[in-house]
Amino acid sequence: MAAHASDLTTIAKVKANLSISDSSSDALLQELVTSLSGYIVNFLNREIKSASRSDKLDGLGRNRIRLRHYPITAISSVSIGGVAVQASADGLRNGYVFDDKYLYLLDGTNPSVFASGIKNVSVSYTAGYSDVPFDIDRICVEMVSKRYKDRQRIGLTSEGIQGQSTGFSQYDMTRDTMRVLDNYRRVVP
Repeated sequence: MAAHASDLTTIAKVKANLSISDSSSDALLQELVTSLSGYIVNFLNREIKSASRSDKLDGLGRNRIRLRHYPITAISSVSIGGVAVQASADGLRNGYVFDDKYLYLLDGTNPSVFASGIKNVSVSYTAGYSDVPFDIDRICVEMVSKRYKDRQRIGLTSEGIQGQSTGFSQYDMTRDTMRVLDNYRRVVP
């Protein structure tokens, strides 16, 4: 199985974390990297890696609108109710501007607000990180490593040997992991 474009880490990093030097587990590790990357992206409720995107959003009668994916790095087109809106030439008036999460309509723009409506705002843009943030990459490495090790004890919550007991976590993510990922999580209003 080949690396997937949305993978948040590499099998080389996972193998280094697990101290694996041969290639006998590469196919399984790649499958885990791809599936757990998807799990993290679903938890975050947004894509992380930079890519071209198109959104149809509900206008709320305001002069700003939050795009689904971020950080926004470029906008190629904006239309409201089928009417194209141009980028502001000077960033001060007439047109749109954007920051890492929001698209704004400036004074003098026609229309001057994202008119209320269902899926009446269309935006084509580029958003995401060119490099996966280190903490997300590291979390993916740790989750893949844990899943790889846990395959030997599926369903086992603890085991005892000569009077000693060892317990195993049944959670995919720890509270600390969720706390870190919450910094990147898209919360739907």
